[in-house]
Amino acid sequence: MRAVRRGLIVAGTLVLGYGLAGAVATPGVLIFLAAVLIAHDAVLLPLMIGAGALILRRCPPRLKPAVAGALTAAASITVVGVPLLLGPGDGHYGRGLLITYAVIAAAATLTALARRRPAPHPPTRPPRRKHP
Repeated sequence: MRAVRRGLIVAGTLVLGYGLAGAVATPGVLIFLAAVLIAHDAVLLPLMIGAGALILRRCPPRLKPAVAGALTAAASITVVGVPLLLGPGDGHYGRGLLITYAVIAAAATLTALARRRPAPHPPTRPPRRKHP
């Protein structure tokens, strides 16, 4: 297991180095990455936290994990998909976006239904008898 972990660390470091070398070598990429980081931390993240807090406040506790996961996935897909939908293209992005939302909703529903069933209780043992 230790060898696998070390191999993954080496592979990840090499991929990171390759990405950084490409970012530094290509003009404008570092500016773009900085803009994306700022937009994420200053705009997207506060909106996600606020919307999640408002929506989850009314949500029953057992459904909160499924609803929070669905909201996070839908928001992420929206951030990626809406610019493609509004930009030039062949028009298939709208249908794909709706299908993706349906899959997210189905996964959240199945998760909520699975959490609805009570967990099976282990068999109870009879109480121990005290020996005199």
